[in-house]
Amino acid sequence: MRKTLVIFSSLFISFACAQEEYKIKLRSVDFGFGVFQMINKTNYGQASSPPSGLSATISISSEINKNLISASALAGVEICIFCGGEYRFNEIRLQYGREFKPSDKVILDLYAGIGRFSIARSGNYTFEESNISFPISGNMKFYFNRLFGMGLNLNYSINEISNNFSSHLIFTFRFNQ
Repeated sequence: MRKTLVIFSSLFISFACAQEEYKIKLRSVDFGFGVFQMINKTNYGQASSPPSGLSATISISSEINKNLISASALAGVEICIFCGGEYRFNEIRLQYGREFKPSDKVILDLYAGIGRFSIARSGNYTFEESNISFPISGNMKFYFNRLFGMGLNLNYSINEISNNFSSHLIFTFRFNQ
């Protein structure tokens, strides 16, 4: 995983530096809370349906000309009272994206990238797995003023273990606007 991130980062930096004029600037920090739903690919033991529960996300994004780069983390947990266990997952992601502005107060960001997805279950039937993932995400943000906003974040993670969909209510802080 570390090699993949180093290669991806090196290619991105070389691409960005090949431009005649570029400006790298810190763009925003987002954090949010919401829900997740696993898409069944893994044997979940005694569970009759794929896990779902609460999740949280945090991301920091920078801008190079009109290109966005985001480093983010996503985590979730389900406490299953009747099945005797607890599911938890986390994902670390590096994504490339673009921004669309339908108006001055509304901004839509779309991202795709690469990450590391891990899932674990404790209780009667325990397992722990980790694999590379390909996350896709979108943010629709409504800004109250130049710096602060709120919005909706949707994520879908494609991986070998168990695909994951999550949605969050996010709060955002913009830098240098």
